Amino acid sequence: MLFQRQRYRFALLLFLILTRTVNAQSVKIESTSGFDFTNYKKYTWRTHPVFEKRPELAEKYSVGIDLIKNVANQILMPRGFESTQLDPDFYITFLLTGESRQDVDVVEIGGGYGWGGWYQWPSTYYSGWSTTVVSNYVEGVLVLDIVDAKSSQLVWRAYCRDDVKDWKNRDKNVKKTLEKALKRFPPKK
Repeated sequence: MLFQRQRYRFALLLFLILTRTVNAQSVKIESTSGFDFTNYKKYTWRTHPVFEKRPELAEKYSVGIDLIKNVANQILMPRGFESTQLDPDFYITFLLTGESRQDVDVVEIGGGYGWGGWYQWPSTYYSGWSTTVVSNYVEGVLVLDIVDAKSSQLVWRAYCRDDVKDWKNRDKNVKKTLEKALKRFPPKK
């Protein structure tokens, strides 16, 4: 009975850790309804107005900015989109932020009343133990915008959020997030 209880609590701890990891990445898409994206072939990268007004942020996130541009180009170009500086059909701009976060989970394992064994002694309480799981990560947010070059109107936006738990794999996180977002660009009618 004690062993089963400990296994149950350990499974619960494992479930909590895994669900936090699985649900970390999210992408939400908005687009202008009825807008015709069929003529979109060429694009140009634009600096987001926040980075223009606050160049220190652009410097702080320079590695992430380069990573996002490179990965997005790798996704868009094979699909027939062309990066150009002359006469684009649309502009791509984005805002990137990252915030250090920490989760602390305390899980109690064991503890309870036991029987006195073979001689049926009165019930006695035995103490269990608890463990503390600390997770440090960076909560990254990316807002990716597609702006029509002729009208300067925002026509498509992706809100992306992901938790980067292993800094060595941040490029994989960015790639998965951008693939998930750009898979839905242009929107299907």
